[in-house]
Amino acid sequence: MSYYKVKDALDHPTRKKIYDVVLGARGVTEYELREELNTPSGTLAYHLQVLVKKEYIIFKREGKLKMYYPASIVLLGLEQRIMQNNI
Repeated sequence: MSYYKVKDALDHPTRKKIYDVVLGARGVTEYELREELNTPSGTLAYHLQVLVKKEYIIFKREGKLKMYYPASIVLLGLEQRIMQNNI
């Protein structure tokens, strides 16, 4: 993918919009993103893949759905576990 050479994945306006929605929603499906951003499926899938590859977002399968989350949510969960275990 040619955009992997971009200095920052969020420099692209479509990816920035996707990231902002994922960050604000704290869990969103591809369908919800497509509806909110009015973005074609192929375009959305490509930009989601770039954001996952660049570790801005993660996804988790929940049944048949893929839920997208900000990658920072993983760090928050790890921090909470560390604090609970007094590590």
